[in-house]
Amino acid sequence: HQGETRPMNTPRLFSALLISALVAACGTTQPSNYYMLTADAQGTPSDAGISIGVGPVEIPDYLKERSMILSRNDHLLSVSDFDRWAEPLEAGILRVLILNLSVLMDTQQAYAFPWRSDAAPEYGVRVSVVQLSVGETSALLSVSWSLHHARTGALVHKALAQLQAPVTDNNAETVADVYSKLLLDLSETIAAVISRDIESS
Repeated sequence: HQGETRPMNTPRLFSALLISALVAACGTTQPSNYYMLTADAQGTPSDAGISIGVGPVEIPDYLKERSMILSRNDHLLSVSDFDRWAEPLEAGILRVLILNLSVLMDTQQAYAFPWRSDAAPEYGVRVSVVQLSVGETSALLSVSWSLHHARTGALVHKALAQLQAPVTDNNAETVADVYSKLLLDLSETIAAVISRDIESS
């Protein structure tokens, strides 16, 4: 009838408001930031040099998130909503170790596991990360690693390294930077052992 007011359709109105809210929220979502580990060894390797194979690299399950894991204390970790690794962390660690070792050992013959059995490198490096974390004042890389003659399988050296670096905060950019520095420290440790083995041969 003319002039009659129809009752409000509450479910439909609620749905419309909910959709509007979701659209508005999507429109203001903060974009993600993507970070990479960097190879900090300085220099350009020559064509000469020994052959080095790196891998496999293993990391704990909690580090396999593409989102950055930030430490809040010794027992509490937080997953960043907007800070992410640009590649799987184990792939980044592998890439950086290869690049660092190629510079430190002055060789362009550094490559990733797996390799063909008939094209094995002179040295193979296996890496298993036990802990990689950053707190309020320091970052820690605890890693079990081994060096072997890849062509014979003979073990050259095996060690558990505990590497630390100071930090002033633990934001995402600091995490990427300090992890890269710790991987350089590990690379220098591995390179020193390789050099000693070459000299004693």
